[in-house]
Amino acid sequence: MSEYNDIEIFNVIDSDEHIGSTRKFGSQMGELVLITTLSRFNENEISNLINNQQSLYKDLNYDEFLSFRGAFRDPNNYNTVAIVVMFPEGGILSDHLNREKNYGLGFKIRAALDIAQAVRIMHSNEILHNDLRTCKLAFNSDWKCKVLDLLSAIKVQDIFTPEIHTIEGDKRYQAP
Repeated sequence: MSEYNDIEIFNVIDSDEHIGSTRKFGSQMGELVLITTLSRFNENEISNLINNQQSLYKDLNYDEFLSFRGAFRDPNNYNTVAIVVMFPEGGILSDHLNREKNYGLGFKIRAALDIAQAVRIMHSNEILHNDLRTCKLAFNSDWKCKVLDLLSAIKVQDIFTPEIHTIEGDKRYQAP
């Protein structure tokens, strides 16, 4: 597996000061990737977050989820971790909805079915996602809607494990 230094950042897409996250567009070993960097964590939280993300993406190696490329600690800022997934060629759902308000019914139904299938797969793998919003959904080049990140997801068996952290919300109150 490659390392954080193998990532070339092209530009920042957006950031969320509340949780200390930034999404960036870049390249990793010649492949376009989406990098989510997270800060404000201590040593133990970062290690658990990296292990949790690797485990979730391993369990959810399905077409409904963007392909996981790695989780790395930033060598320049030891309290920052980067989660790297394949770049969504079709763009992020929230960006599309902000630009265009009148998508056809067929498009909406197909996207809803893709999202429902992703939730079904998560639940069948006993994984809950606390924060599945339009900014966390993206399209591939064939306009299939995919889950962009699993930062607010957790395995049911880990809900009451104090060492496991999700990024947003209290893990005891995961949305079904």
